[in-house]
Order: sequence, then structure tokens, then C-alpha cells
Amino acid sequence: FDIMPNGDDKNVMSKIRTLIKEAEKSYSTCNLKNVVRCINEIAATGNKYFQENEPWKIVKSDTKRCATVLAIAANIVKNLVILLKPIMPNFSAQIESQLRLKQLSWSDLNFGLKNHKIAKPKIILKKIEKLAFSDPFMKLELKIGKIREVFDHPDANKLYVLRVDIGGEIRNIVAGLKQNYGKRDLLGKHIVVLTNLKHANIRGVKSEGMVLAAGNEKDWGVLLAKGKAGEAVYVEGIAPRPAREITIKEFSKLELVSKNGKVFYKGFPLRTAKGFVIADKNIDGRVR
Repeated sequence: FDIMPNGDDKNVMSKIRTLIKEAEKSYSTCNLKNVVRCINEIAATGNKYFQENEPWKIVKSDTKRCATVLAIAANIVKNLVILLKPIMPNFSAQIESQLRLKQLSWSDLNFGLKNHKIAKPKIILKKIEKLAFSDPFMKLELKIGKIREVFDHPDANKLYVLRVDIGGEIRNIVAGLKQNYGKRDLLGKHIVVLTNLKHANIRGVKSEGMVLAAGNEKDWGVLLAKGKAGEAVYVEGIAPRPAREITIKEFSKLELVSKNGKVFYKGFPLRTAKGFVIADKNIDGRVR
């Protein structure tokens, strides 16, 4: 199809040319965030243009106008493909094939495509009907806790009883840290607490959660977190869906490790809104 633009068409084409120049400049300065913004705006402009002009209707009454709308739309798609190539090369190649165009380059960023026949369309990206990703980590409810008080367990030489503030609530937590910390060393620390662990009676004392620590055969260190008591501890990319409660057996199946001071789950760091979780004493080892 040839292009015989009217005033509105020219405004759309001018806007897209401006966005193309901005995207090119952003690529040259490695500002990918703005590149993507420009691409999204071009796509939105093209979609609005296509929907408002309704070529599927005007084909019955004005074939020349329909041809112009389709030609401009095809050029918008072509320009999007070129801009997307560095980011989504495989996707861009499939669109190129449908357009029956090969080896598009920056010099093709224009509205020069005309009298061209495209291939039969086919679906490239399919709608995801159901979220397939699921990870047992999402069942955990991890919060920052501040240790307010530390007591000796009345019936166990190696255990402490901690009073931990988890944000508007004080929990009683039994912790096996007596061989690794003095009482004063623990007071005031901002730690990571598994708050939805099933409550347990440990040697006659109720424990309402678990203090996470990293360790090895030499020593153990509690996990330290930046932020206020009660704030969330999480792994980016895993949306939390805490279970009402989990068992110690379920938690033990999750492989959390500390390495070079930081704490990881499947290679992704644990963090809070204020920064990364670290292992006290810079200990490397398994987290429990």
C-alpha cells in the first residue's frame, strides 16, 4: 500500500519520529529505561491510531483511506521491530518474517515502507492463562525482629529464651545460641524471624517462631536486617503468599545459604526495603 496521509496521520507520524530519535539517543547513552519507555509510547500511539481509524470497517467504503491506515500501521510495526532488536532479538526476527522483511537496520527507521505485501499473520506471544511459577519460599513469613530481652532457658543449658519485637507484638522465641553469643551481644540486634513457624513447646517453654542464623562446624551467626521491627524480609521475584503456619520440616527443605556475608536463596539475595540481609560475623554456611 502507498501512503497518502491526512493531517491526523502526519501528527501521529511526527510524534513517532520524535520518539524514535529519543530512543536512539537513549540507546547511545545506555539509558535502557528510557528506551523501553519510548518503545511503549510508540506502541501505544500506534495501537490508538489503528483502533480509532478502524480499517476493518472503512475497507468497505474507502479502500484508499484503508490502504493508507494499514501502510502507516505496518511502518509503525517495522520501526518497533528495529528498536526492539537489541532487547528482544528472537521476537523481532519473528515479526520481521511476518512482515517479509530481512536484516532491518537503523537506516530503516522511517515511514518508507510502501507497496509491500506482508505474510500471513500468526500468533507469536500467547496469553498466559495461569501462573505456572510457584516456589515454596513464598509460604514463609519473614520479618525483622528486634531483640528486647534475653533470658537463660530454665531447663536447658544451651538455650536462650528471647523476647523479640516483630512490630507491635512481642514474641517468645527459644534459640540455641548460648554457645555463640553472650546475652549482651544479642540485645538490640535487628534479626530475621520466621514468624509463621508452627509454635512449639521446647523443654517446657513455648516458642513462637524461629530466629534465623547461618553457621558451620566452627560458629553460628544470626541474620541481621536493616529496617524497623515488623518490616518484611523477602527475595525479589518471589511474591510472598504466607501459609497460616509451616513446620520445621518444611522450612528445612529450603536451601538458604550465606556466602561472603550475604544470604541467598537459589542464588537470589534476601533483603529488606533498606538493604541486603547479612550473616553476623561474616559466617558462610547453611541457614537454619
